[in-house]
Amino acid sequence: PAYAGGDPMLSMLEWFCEQMMEAEVPIKLNADKSERSDGRSSYRYGYCPIRLDIRLGTIYLMDPKVR
Repeated sequence: PAYAGGDPMLSMLEWFCEQMMEAEVPIKLNADKSERSDGRSSYRYGYCPIRLDIRLGTIYLMDPKVR
């Protein structure tokens, strides 16, 4: 993400947090992205922006939404 204002540490932290949030979604849904499944418990429907103020500065994340 380009939100970190050029700070490589904040950029890596944003990337890592977004990857972790994305990895949780298929577990919650019981299906991968764009996969048809009888066991699917819910659906994805976009992203929600999140601002996080931490000691290193402010990071902005895109949290995947689930219905």
